[in-house]
Amino acid sequence: MKTSKINLMVIQLSSKANTVELNGVAATFTSVIVKSATTDASLLKLNGALKTNNEKLTLAIDKKLGSDKTDIIWELEGQRDDGLKSFFISVEGCTYRLNKSVRDAGNLLYEVIKRHGRSMYKLPYVQQTAKMDSLFKELSQPAMVAALQTTLTTDAVEETKNANQDFLDAVNDRTNDSATKEEISLIAAARNPVKTGMEKIMNYLNSVIPDEDRPELEIIFASLTQVITDANSVIKARITRKEKEKEKTGTKQG
Repeated sequence: MKTSKINLMVIQLSSKANTVELNGVAATFTSVIVKSATTDASLLKLNGALKTNNEKLTLAIDKKLGSDKTDIIWELEGQRDDGLKSFFISVEGCTYRLNKSVRDAGNLLYEVIKRHGRSMYKLPYVQQTAKMDSLFKELSQPAMVAALQTTLTTDAVEETKNANQDFLDAVNDRTNDSATKEEISLIAAARNPVKTGMEKIMNYLNSVIPDEDRPELEIIFASLTQVITDANSVIKARITRKEKEKEKTGTKQG
């Protein structure tokens, strides 16, 4: 993959992502590299810098939210948490069903849930959002869709997706409306190093892999590329959803 294409993927991500989404993707980046147990000194140094810069972005986000913790935002957060709990409990119940097809489908779904995090609703909201996006992505695969239908939990997933999006929209809209100039400046200053940090990591991996036999770095590179691809898909879906909502509103007003 050419460096220009890598940068284009990251640029697309950073230009379309809201601050919360960018923060979540960067957190996933650092997590992938840490979990890989790589000993590559250069990659670890780049990852350390990204982690530090993303922590600064997290602080900037928290400052915005700290000045705007309206009841409606946190009510919506509770609703998405309840949606997750309801879905998880329903699937777990299916693992005990006497009907073999339902039980098998329940076991399949429950393994996916456990892999992404059975208690993800206890995490800080940025990390929770990243895990939910990853979970929903896997649940959209044909085998998972069939399992959801068999266990009659499709509606539970859709309800949780909608509750998640309502919360994220409220956070983004409310903080944009009420943030002070100082807070906006902090966000702007914190975003660019995070974007640059991800670019540096991808460019480094892209430059090393063709010249050295480093299969562990190839795996990391592929994983991070998938993280970016998945994130861009989620962001595109959010933007499309917002555009459709605007079209509906315009049609009703007209």
